[in-house]
Amino acid sequence: MNLLSYVELDTQLLGKFVDKKKDHDSAKGSIKYLALHLRFEVDMVAYSLCEFRGGESERRELQAYRKSHFSLLIERLKNSTSPISPMVLRKMGRYPLTPEEPALVLAGHGFKCGTYVYLAGSGIYGADSRMNPFTRLYINLAALDFIGYATADVFFMTNSGSQLSVMVSGFRSYYGGDHAPTLRPNKKRLAAILW
Repeated sequence: MNLLSYVELDTQLLGKFVDKKKDHDSAKGSIKYLALHLRFEVDMVAYSLCEFRGGESERRELQAYRKSHFSLLIERLKNSTSPISPMVLRKMGRYPLTPEEPALVLAGHGFKCGTYVYLAGSGIYGADSRMNPFTRLYINLAALDFIGYATADVFFMTNSGSQLSVMVSGFRSYYGGDHAPTLRPNKKRLAAILW
């Protein structure tokens, strides 16, 4: 498959996505949706060096994952003279948000339980056969996520260091102006409240 066919597939999917949204809008009044870029995969959690209230079993599981996937990180930790504790990292805002934390932030902003949410993350796409053409390469999935995030009424980025989040928020700022808000939670303040 070449780049042109990727573009054609992405354009076709975008057309279906927009048509479906228009159908909902005309049938039930204006339906808005929020796009949530939740980065809480095991690699993000392990690399963050934070703890997530899972106790000793969580610590062992994440340490084993680090040893098998992040050998350079393990070497740096061994050579470090003053390791930073997980709680200090959290207070500095250097941790991925748990799935519950964005829900609390959204509730604080007045979003209701019936809000439509576009959520991307590992393992979501495999369940739907319509997504089969896109499961071969991650670039296809990233393109679909970009479309879902860029066209959302509100975009919630849980990890401001993610390349995709930065691209989407830049795109939304440039093309959407005041009509394409992006939520960027202050993780330091959130940690002070919740932890």
